[in-house]
Amino acid sequence: MPTGFTLLEVVVASLLGSIVLLGALGVMGFMRDSDRRLSERFTDTADLAIVHAAVRRAVQTMVAAPTPPNIYQSNTAATVNETADQRAQRLREETLRLGRDGEEKKKRPRFILESQVKGNSGPDAPRRLEVVLLDQPTPDPSPTAATIRGAFEVAPEVDGLALMWVPIKPAGRPVRLAGGIETITWEALAREQTENRFARKSGAWKDSMTALYPGDYPKAIRLGLVTRRGASVEWLFEPAVTTGGEP
Repeated sequence: MPTGFTLLEVVVASLLGSIVLLGALGVMGFMRDSDRRLSERFTDTADLAIVHAAVRRAVQTMVAAPTPPNIYQSNTAATVNETADQRAQRLREETLRLGRDGEEKKKRPRFILESQVKGNSGPDAPRRLEVVLLDQPTPDPSPTAATIRGAFEVAPEVDGLALMWVPIKPAGRPVRLAGGIETITWEALAREQTENRFARKSGAWKDSMTALYPGDYPKAIRLGLVTRRGASVEWLFEPAVTTGGEP
């Protein structure tokens, strides 16, 4: 009695083996893709946690300039009904008049939300947030000065944008907080009185704003990020402002 395999049996065995092999390769590919997605999600989560911690610490340690006497105490109808922009302009003029020894000395704002691209202030231009703080918002060595000035800025990378903390005074090494970012949006909620001030489309939300004295600081700051891997967050921070000297 013959003991060899027939051609049909060999063909069937080959087909079954191919099916098993293809199935195993498919499972391995799925596991590899799943592991890659989990790794990317973990990276995004870790980076976003670092960004949130740094911005929250910065927003809660802001330092404004001491308010000059009587600068907010005018009760005329013109000042009571003035808009936020008019009030900011009046305070800038007061700052010039109250310069040391009567000299016109323009002080740099302690809170600056502006376009990072000179000459382009459009809504699509990347923004930077410059602030004066009690301490570094990142785990760098503490400065010897009582206050520090720095900025959150955007830097281009191969795989998107990176959000950086850049020490300005005292100068220091820029710290990369997160990368692989598609879009970054900053907005500040002005203190002007409007009925729909907390609505997203409210005119009280500004993508450009400056502040020097505590009363000029925004009511809230909104930061939105979208990564190139699809993660999306939107955070709302409430500033805590004290007063102190310039770095």
